Amino acid sequence: MSAPKSLTLRLLPGEFSICQLPADRTEIPRYLCLIREDDETTSICPSEDVPPDTKCEPGWRVLKIAGPFEFSETGILSAVLEPLARYAVPILAFSTFNTDLVFVKQKDLARATEALRSAGHILTRA
Repeated sequence: MSAPKSLTLRLLPGEFSICQLPADRTEIPRYLCLIREDDETTSICPSEDVPPDTKCEPGWRVLKIAGPFEFSETGILSAVLEPLARYAVPILAFSTFNTDLVFVKQKDLARATEALRSAGHILTRA
């Protein structure tokens, strides 16, 4: 099963930061996404919740692809990422059980919106 030609993406409210935390850190800020590896923990959290003295990259917005999708469906994420790549929009992507989240910098949001709409996708606000 392949991706539909038109996807709906919802712009989530607020600004997010991608933070690198020590692997052994026990206190984790309120987060949207959390990835633990042997050598680091990455937290994607609201920018206002970044702990002091934390290595982070602020200024990200989140586009949530309307799901859920079956695991057998293919091409969902690439249908969104290909137009963004054509418009030279840097991204970070994260998949959940039901859907995909695409992070774009606030400064690139207008260009990302143009790229996605030109590819036939629908954008809404949460």
